[in-house]
Amino acid sequence: MRKLMHVVIIFILLFSFVPQTKFVEAQELPKYKVLYLRDAYTASNVLTQKALDTAIESYKKTLVSDLNSLNKLEIDFMTVKQFNATRFPMDGAYDAIVLGSSPLEKKYQEALDDVNKIKSTSNRSAEHDTTKILNDLTDLKLGEITDFYVKTGLPVYLHKDVTLGSKNVKQLSTLKEFTNVKQFATDQALISELVKQQSNRPLLANVEVTYNQQPLVNNTVKIKDNERKAFQFNYQFVNPPTSSTIVELYIDFNHNDRFDAEDKVREVIASSTNQLEFRLSRPTYTGPKNWMIVAKDTVTGRKDYKKGTFLYIDKKVEANILQLTAGTTSNGKISDYLSNMLTDGNGQYQFTLNNGTTSEFQSGKFDQGLSNNTYDMLIFGFQDSYNTQGSMNVAATSKVKSFSETGQGVMLTHDTIFRSGGGNSATSEWERQFVNEDSTKNISGQRIYTNIGYGAPQPTKVIEKVQDGIFTSYPYVLDDVPKAISTTHNQYFTLDLNDPAVTPWYNLSADNSKNNNQRSYGDASNHYYTYTKNNFTYSGAGHTNKFSVEDEKKIFINTMYRAFIGANHKPYNVIESVSDSNQSYTSADLKAGTVEVTAGQDVKLMWRPSDYDFQDLFLNSTITYNGKQVAFENLRNYEVKEFTIPAADVVADRPIEVKIETSDQRNAKVIDTFTINVKRAENVSDLIQVSRSIDPSTINLYETGTIHYQVQYPERFDRLPNQLGDKFLRVDLTTFTEKLPSQLEVVAIRDANGKEYPVTNPNEIKLQLKPDLYYERNGNTNIFLPNDSGNRTVKFEVVVRAIEPSASLIQLKKADNQLTSLIEYSKKRDHILDKHNDWDKELEVQSSFPDLLINIGAPYAYEAKIPDVTLQIGAQQIVSPTITDAKGNTFTNPKWKSLKWEIVDANGVAKLVTQGNNAIVTGLKTGTAKLRLTIDPGDKKPLVIAESKVNVISPPEQLAIPSTELYVGQTTTVTPKVMPETAQYKSVRYVVESGDSVKFEQVGNNLNIIGLKPGTTQFKATVDVGDLFGGLNIATPSTFFTIQVKAPSLSQTPSQLDLWVWDSLDEEKRVNEVASIQVTSTPTVSIPFERIGSIPSALTVTQSATGYELRANHGYGTNGVVTDIPIQTTFDDNALRNIRSNTSVVRVNEYPNQLMSKDMTINIGEGTAPRPPLLEYWPTTSTWRDYRMEIVSGEEYVQVSGSGKELIPVKPGVAKVEIYTTLPAGKPFEAVKDTFYVRIIQTNASGQDDDRY
Repeated sequence: MRKLMHVVIIFILLFSFVPQTKFVEAQELPKYKVLYLRDAYTASNVLTQKALDTAIESYKKTLVSDLNSLNKLEIDFMTVKQFNATRFPMDGAYDAIVLGSSPLEKKYQEALDDVNKIKSTSNRSAEHDTTKILNDLTDLKLGEITDFYVKTGLPVYLHKDVTLGSKNVKQLSTLKEFTNVKQFATDQALISELVKQQSNRPLLANVEVTYNQQPLVNNTVKIKDNERKAFQFNYQFVNPPTSSTIVELYIDFNHNDRFDAEDKVREVIASSTNQLEFRLSRPTYTGPKNWMIVAKDTVTGRKDYKKGTFLYIDKKVEANILQLTAGTTSNGKISDYLSNMLTDGNGQYQFTLNNGTTSEFQSGKFDQGLSNNTYDMLIFGFQDSYNTQGSMNVAATSKVKSFSETGQGVMLTHDTIFRSGGGNSATSEWERQFVNEDSTKNISGQRIYTNIGYGAPQPTKVIEKVQDGIFTSYPYVLDDVPKAISTTHNQYFTLDLNDPAVTPWYNLSADNSKNNNQRSYGDASNHYYTYTKNNFTYSGAGHTNKFSVEDEKKIFINTMYRAFIGANHKPYNVIESVSDSNQSYTSADLKAGTVEVTAGQDVKLMWRPSDYDFQDLFLNSTITYNGKQVAFENLRNYEVKEFTIPAADVVADRPIEVKIETSDQRNAKVIDTFTINVKRAENVSDLIQVSRSIDPSTINLYETGTIHYQVQYPERFDRLPNQLGDKFLRVDLTTFTEKLPSQLEVVAIRDANGKEYPVTNPNEIKLQLKPDLYYERNGNTNIFLPNDSGNRTVKFEVVVRAIEPSASLIQLKKADNQLTSLIEYSKKRDHILDKHNDWDKELEVQSSFPDLLINIGAPYAYEAKIPDVTLQIGAQQIVSPTITDAKGNTFTNPKWKSLKWEIVDANGVAKLVTQGNNAIVTGLKTGTAKLRLTIDPGDKKPLVIAESKVNVISPPEQLAIPSTELYVGQTTTVTPKVMPETAQYKSVRYVVESGDSVKFEQVGNNLNIIGLKPGTTQFKATVDVGDLFGGLNIATPSTFFTIQVKAPSLSQTPSQLDLWVWDSLDEEKRVNEVASIQVTSTPTVSIPFERIGSIPSALTVTQSATGYELRANHGYGTNGVVTDIPIQTTFDDNALRNIRSNTSVVRVNEYPNQLMSKDMTINIGEGTAPRPPLLEYWPTTSTWRDYRMEIVSGEEYVQVSGSGKELIPVKPGVAKVEIYTTLPAGKPFEAVKDTFYVRIIQTNASGQDDDRY
């Protein structure tokens, strides 16, 4: 699978780190990226990656005759099992998804019944062949394909075998409303369609990363002097992006190799810039930092991404680990084998191993350490059948569970979760506490009990990589070659791959040194060796109690690092300073134990509640001193806070014991304790006492703080050496200067009475004060004259503004300020004070105010911007705010007290949830709403409100119009189906691509069509969105459809008619029969028809709407033989002249009204053959000429033949014959009669008649 996984470690090319254009003019388009899935590539059991590669190559040859035809495609071939185990971002990974044919008898089967039977089988070795089971998509992967491909209109091509699969693959085949989901009868047909496709995603060409505008050296960034600069992510597109394309930046803060909603940190409109910047604003642990740049078309939801990592060297990883071996023994101690690998020579990490046993853990030996969060991670192992020897009771395993619930690292190893006896119920607390069907409660990620590994039926010393990530890249880069390990075997539960937090890293593989290998390649559900689930890590090591294989050692060091870095970490406190008005102490002084404050003064404590986890935005702290406790909630991570111990609690010679406990939201906590010594107040007889303080101790950037200065002149002081003033002294001029650090500027200077002093230099404090103090010498002491003087406590204040950020506290140093007090003496030696006398300089007294530590805090949030959001119904968009300070900067990390997202909308257009600082907006129905972000900066600063527009759209994605057949003259209405059903559009436009067989008229979005002539007309239909989407680049769908016009057929019924005419002499009895011929078009069309040819007068034919009306006029025939009259129909339309109906044959019969017979002579001498009579019929057109004869007299001379139609002579003589017509069956005619005479003669040889009568 190593060739298929999306490798997380991408080393960035840095040849040109400042792109000049936003897109590249590529020589050819990038290859079309396809994920190709099958349940198997051969019906045989595949044991290795090499064997799978061979099967895939063989399969590829069946797809096309020439493999070069696949060159335009970049295909990742995977089994469904492999795909279910992957954890790379699916959204934006591919252009198309394929589920091909199956070589298995039972196709794409999950076969859970078979999985559940494994625990009952005696041949567990054979059950390691899992070729035929777990071949359905997990719910997780089905959801990814549906949400990111089906619903965004990207091709999802399915072989018909998926319809025979289990629930999830079969569900894909039921999504018939999506025209991008297509089903094929063969793989070859599928591939043939696939090679025609082109990508319709916003494609990124490359992303280049720089730090502080400089290329990364060896793909590494090292933080120096606690200064953190911005990263630049420079991106280029393959083609110019559309106006609806945005670019997003994600940083994997949790180190879980996933990019979640709260990991999104920046968003820009793609066309506006080609760079995103971001700064990691506070300390974090050293290690790989994953990033991802996403290009997203917000209209279609389609994406592309580039992702990578760089090594970020900052805070050294120091993990205090407690390893617990089984029972009372120390077998399997990691430190025995890995001691030389636990510390990095470059100072990037250090693992400190503390050893203990499960017996000691159960007895409570480590309870205090657990309570104090002494340990960063717990490891249980390494011992075969650890569950038996390392079994612990409910109370002990509950402590492990509680520890894991703080998010800190827990690692279980080989045979920890095990069920004795192979029954149906848990036999240990390990299983009861760590295995649960509910994935949110399933700490271990293990699920279905199979007992497949019991008895080690398939031991192995080989593992193969499942996928890449932090786990496989740090501290050791683990390549794709199978790794050697100590002997181990499968475990007892399947891995829950439906849980997105479960990430398998290595699987057990077939061992060529062993016989009877059965373990199927790529099945992480059964054959996992190492995996993680959030802060939980499992390692299959431990079957042999030792780490003697080099690869396995490296893997385990990486496992420990990944277990630590991917977990929640306890916070830490940074004690910045302790100060009173006389002295400030730094953290170095605290460590040295030299902190000593003055009794009777307020003591200020400045500390940073901090956490290396970026997802922990806010922390809670509790400060306890001398039994008193004060709680602080929702403190901003890494922001300096101030706490004051009141002067009343600061008592000489009573040390103050301080404890600071800080916890994160999951209650991982840290406790720091230190002692503040308290000294007595200094001797008040000192000449001048100076002190100062600042309010507040933290000045937020661009804000002001006030430094309060106090000068305390003495009530009396000893006579000065060589004092010139014999009687009176005065202090009438005091000057003060101080140079400020560059981060501060002077805003105002004022004295205690509010008098403002001019600010001549913003970087320096300069002022002169007039204390107006007088002293009188009395012996060797100068005594203050309060009635003649001003206040001997002189106060002034300086308002300063923070103008530059500082990564550490800034120090107003004692050496940088000077207070000069001029002491003068009265030249007039008088015992009475005269202020107006001349005064001269006695001396100048220099004083300096003590060091003062000031924290420059983050600026208040001043302005915020949130982008407009355009998304489709059901789609989600992560919205990241851009929050700036008063100067418009973002990298100063502006602060706020609270942040609230809301949608101002009464119509339910959209909804949102808050994730970290971001909002996830989901479109519910079309319309617009207002997205509002309200930020309370805190400290009574004005609320910051940002608003943007949420536009939920439903652009047409698919247009479906089926091709239709109709007949000439027939009408039909074409009704387009625009998907989704909520689609917004103006109209559907139609143009004729070819053909002229129809006439059409558009009515609304429908097309009314009339067939004109046989033939095919092709239309192109396109959805027209008009200006509904305000300039967004909407790719409107179009489709082609055909109208095939067929010629209708004509038929006539009946096909034969016999009509009669009888022109009876009795008018009332006359007969002229009538009939109808029905003409029918199939199908029924509105085209008129006409009769072909002419009709004789014997028949009158009248055309009607449905055919013809017939009337018989007279018989039609020759010599009594009826002649057929053919009637045939065609369309009265030139285009259909060749369409003819069947022929209806009409026979017009006429019955005679008169029959005339002639007398006849028969010469018997010529023979006795029968003779017909001599007849004539009237009318001559009569066709009925059937008759019969009877002998009236002379039967001895002539006889009638058997047919009744001929006469047979007997002998000479005369006979009278009656002749009459017969009657047609069922006709109401009357027979016509006549009589005639027949003379029978006989001539002799000479021809003479020998008749004698």
